Amino acid sequence: YSLFVVLYPTGVTGEILTMLAAFPYIRDRQTLSILLPNRANISFHFHYVLIGILLSYVPFFPQLFGHLLKQRRRVLSPVKEDAKEQ
Repeated sequence: YSLFVVLYPTGVTGEILTMLAAFPYIRDRQTLSILLPNRANISFHFHYVLIGILLSYVPFFPQLFGHLLKQRRRVLSPVKEDAKEQ
């Protein structure tokens, strides 16, 4: 219940760095993008989705990390005497 304190931020940092490293490649080659004109008459740019995913780390990482800390505190806290007797 304590190893995540190091591993979770390390993993998130790795994800962010990987997305940032891939961004120029995705933008220049239009990877996974659908450009106009096409039969469906829609346009989809994957690099904009990637920007949205990167921005989503700002509000969600602290919330998820805080939840993990709260769960850790709940599991690792000593059992109170009143709870044992009941």
